[in-house]
Amino acid sequence: MWPSWLQNHADGIVCDQTHHQCVMKTPPLDWFDLLTKAVRQRAGWRIPEKDYPKLAKAVSERMAVHHLDRYEDYVALLQVDGKDDHSEWRELVNRLTVQESYFFRDKGQFALLQERILPELIHRNEARRSLRIWSAGCSTGEEPYSIAILLDDLLAPRNEDWKVSILGTDINDDALLKARRAIYATWAFRGVSPGIQARFFTPLRQEWQLNQRIRARVQFQPGNLYMDPFPNPLKGLHDFDLILCRNVFIYLHTDAVASILRKFAGCLSKGGYLLTAHTELQGVPMEGLTARVFPGSVIYQHQVDYPAGSIKMELSPHPTATVFASHRRIPTRQVARIQSPPETLSLPAKALEGETHAPGDLLLTARIYANQGRYEEASKTAQQAAGIDATAGPAYFLLAQIAAHQGNLEGAREMCMKTIYLEPRNVAAYLELAFLCEQQNHQRRAGKMCAVALDLLAAMPPEQTVEHYEPATAGELVAFVKRMLSELDKKLHKV
Repeated sequence: MWPSWLQNHADGIVCDQTHHQCVMKTPPLDWFDLLTKAVRQRAGWRIPEKDYPKLAKAVSERMAVHHLDRYEDYVALLQVDGKDDHSEWRELVNRLTVQESYFFRDKGQFALLQERILPELIHRNEARRSLRIWSAGCSTGEEPYSIAILLDDLLAPRNEDWKVSILGTDINDDALLKARRAIYATWAFRGVSPGIQARFFTPLRQEWQLNQRIRARVQFQPGNLYMDPFPNPLKGLHDFDLILCRNVFIYLHTDAVASILRKFAGCLSKGGYLLTAHTELQGVPMEGLTARVFPGSVIYQHQVDYPAGSIKMELSPHPTATVFASHRRIPTRQVARIQSPPETLSLPAKALEGETHAPGDLLLTARIYANQGRYEEASKTAQQAAGIDATAGPAYFLLAQIAAHQGNLEGAREMCMKTIYLEPRNVAAYLELAFLCEQQNHQRRAGKMCAVALDLLAAMPPEQTVEHYEPATAGELVAFVKRMLSELDKKLHKV
């Protein structure tokens, strides 16, 4: 059955070889199936139905160039085409990939890099004074250049004493050409302070060019994360201290994601980090990587002293959100406890002395206990908060998460239902309940909870952050929930 947009609006594509234009005609029924399979085999991409018009347009343009009027001939061209940099495959890729990026995209993640991860790597590598960083799926270069700018400040005044290697790779040749030029329109600086722009960029007509000193620290080369073998010392793909691969996995099939993750793990130095976009790796098995959860983001570390696939909770002096909201599928037994700095324990100590606190203070205390893996104390303190204010939905939501981490799924479900009763628009509570229902094989119930969450998210501005999932936005969570609904639907049909 063809998608409705194609049945109603398109009969296929035939190329007018005289004017290099395309008109519509009935396509073979298996054409899209053949083409999407070819794309999956070469890049690991999944192409949803909503993107079929874009795919049809891209193929029509390429068929006109080659004077082809049969879809089968174009699919055959893709399958037998050579692997050189000027292949037909690369021409199609350049039309299908999204070139959407800007400097310091996702302030929460860049704050984590600036304040915690990069200083840690600098301290660790002080003896050899070198850093190796890979921006995989770098698009037009804003991400690796943003890292170079951060390091320029963090290493000052010893910049010349350090060997910093930053590599950017992308499957899109056109994007890499723009990255090497390092000339950007004003839109690429949305959210960037004028001081950064003035220090590191020079006006060039209506655009801005990055200065040569920062450009020299970043090298670019083409790369297909799915097809290319790595680690690969010949291409410099090895022993990275940090790999960034953000907003790439959302376009890939699950098997492709798992394959790339295994290769990334092999490319990291001991204790090295992998940073992805929010929720991209939900439910994907980790091999050799440990999830370190910070209030602002999650980052994955090459296995050091923790079991592969575990979570390591990171305590912040100013926790802003419950830290385990986005990792419900990791079994409780894999959650590693940590020792926290003494100065961060002042609030829990006061609570133990029996002093009277406002519900907000007690809830903050409970979250700190939860970060440390001290679930009994966290539960007791959250119950105190709920006892003072019976309408405190956040207290019941934290109790739900604590119960789930302790393996008490029924208790977690009860607390989620109380949260929803008090806060019927709490997206996180519906998603938490969906995860719990899925774990208990109540797939239909899980699907209903996801559907409610999806309706609530759809009513929000796409850029709005979602409580308990900060800094993830409503738009990002919509994509995640849709994927979860698809997985639940597959499970139901298998049954």
